[in-house]
Amino acid sequence: MWGVKLSRRDWRQLFPEEIMEESVIYQDILQKGRQQEALALIKCEQLQKLTRKSAANVR
Repeated sequence: MWGVKLSRRDWRQLFPEEIMEESVIYQDILQKGRQQEALALIKCEQLQKLTRKSAANVR
């Protein structure tokens, strides 16, 4: 199916949500999204810590 371009509507008709949720590729995409979200949260927490340290040093 490489190179196949379908509209979202067509894609959903061919592959209902129940089928997609069982797909290995779909699960990989979800996992990658979770990993990216976790990394973003870690970076945000690190930035908050640095900001607090900087603010404490200014006082």
